[in-house]
Amino acid sequence: MTAGRRAYGSEFRLGDGGSNSTFTKIAKVSKFNAPGGKRTILDDSDHDSADGAMEFIAGMINFGKISGELTYINDATQQSLESVLDSGALQYFQIVIPTSPSKQFDFRGIVEELGDITLDADGKMVQPFTIQISGKVTRT
Repeated sequence: MTAGRRAYGSEFRLGDGGSNSTFTKIAKVSKFNAPGGKRTILDDSDHDSADGAMEFIAGMINFGKISGELTYINDATQQSLESVLDSGALQYFQIVIPTSPSKQFDFRGIVEELGDITLDADGKMVQPFTIQISGKVTRT
């Protein structure tokens, strides 16, 4: 039986522009999710449906959101997320999971939220973030 794998070393990256972006790792991201997906199911039933049973067809896929948390250090990579939030731009992102074999997710998204920075007197500064995925996720 295969053992579980550690998530350590996974990277959350921000692209610098178009589809051929150069990606830069966002510093000090401590946890985040990789995208799944949920397909809308459309009711296709009518008065001619066989045996009075409901019928369905596949609708569109929503790849959801990426939620995470970073240790706030206010470096250039974290400031770039702030800039993308301020601009409202649709941006290229990449997630890399260093398993063997490795897994990579490429997608476009909008920075929906950079949450409040927690300033605990006896703890590190942390900031939650949320990215709304727009369009298809490419998995390699």
